Amino acid sequence: MNLDAPRPTHLRWLLGLASWSILGLVVVGILANLPRFAGPIEAAPPWSLLDIVSKLIGLYTAVALLTAWGAGVWHVAVNPRFRSPVPRALLVALMVVGNALAGVLYYFLYLVWQDDPASGRAAA
Repeated sequence: MNLDAPRPTHLRWLLGLASWSILGLVVVGILANLPRFAGPIEAAPPWSLLDIVSKLIGLYTAVALLTAWGAGVWHVAVNPRFRSPVPRALLVALMVVGNALAGVLYYFLYLVWQDDPASGRAAA
């Protein structure tokens, strides 16, 4: 069994997956609060399929938020190709103090615009 720490490319992929999932879950949350959908969701009997699906979406949201936060902090701390006008230690501190939103913002505002060495593609 290989117990090596994940490489920054794996962390980038994990952070991207979590960030895009959170973005999709925000859209689902907005749609679920529209009156057309909110009524049936609130009226669903306990342990009905709709109730179970809504609980699973909530669980997935929690996992995605924790993953975005953890992968974001770890990526900032170990990425050897880190290039930013903000010192790494300050960014790690902001990521630790920030919540999952800090990981998502780090991905969409910084990491998406950096070259991906694993794919050989240039930045977006």
